[in-house]
Amino acid sequence: MRVLPPPHRALPQVLTVVTAPRQGVVAHHVLLLPTVKELVETAFVAGHTPTLFATDTFAVGGHAPVRTVVFGALAKFSRGGYLPLSRRGVDQMAGRAGRRGTTRPAT
Repeated sequence: MRVLPPPHRALPQVLTVVTAPRQGVVAHHVLLLPTVKELVETAFVAGHTPTLFATDTFAVGGHAPVRTVVFGALAKFSRGGYLPLSRRGVDQMAGRAGRRGTTRPAT
């Protein structure tokens, strides 16, 4: 919270991100403030929350300890409406799970 400017600390999205890890789920999407996205990513990578609901905005990030990827839909919203995900987009998002040599086996 200290990294956020004081006016941002009371925003609903910030308050949700602060309390959500205790509930086990956080969200990462394009409408979050960049600093809030970073807080979500940090909480997830550090293991403070086991579940991350994310759009493809998370898929372009760095390594995260994802074991399973679930697609809610194979389309994404664009200016002209919904468009099907490209094969590259699906590969990018699904590639978050089970990277050889970087993901520990489940116990």
